[in-house]
Amino acid sequence: MATRRVRDPQVFADEAAAACERLPHVLMACDAARAHALLSSAASGLARIHQIGAETGLQGKVVRLGTADSWLRGLIDTPNRIGEALEAPAPDLDTDGLVSTLQAGEPCFLKWDARPGNAVVLADGSIGWFDWEHCGARNALAENAFLIEE
Repeated sequence: MATRRVRDPQVFADEAAAACERLPHVLMACDAARAHALLSSAASGLARIHQIGAETGLQGKVVRLGTADSWLRGLIDTPNRIGEALEAPAPDLDTDGLVSTLQAGEPCFLKWDARPGNAVVLADGSIGWFDWEHCGARNALAENAFLIEE
């Protein structure tokens, strides 16, 4: 496969985006309609990242994220560890079923860590993403979880 340079400032923010305002700050100061539009733009940007990854074969050139059963079991056990620390029982979880569910889906290239704090609102109102050191391949649904968790 030939290498090509992808220049898409609306999803791959560069140093020019450093002067832009971070997405969470804008979300906190705007009305509901603008917040909805910004979050929609952010999700569209993530979808574009996935598309660029598929077009360029990036999902096969980066590490697969969170695929080891031990990593998933550790993640699923987090409520138990927090419950023990707070002396509050955690709910019973179907660990085997959750591991199976979280393993599902074809991996695609992800930004990973796609929380709003890693996005800026560009001058044209679109969303640019930065902080790429954790990118890799995983089910695309994980990306959307990051977007809404912050």
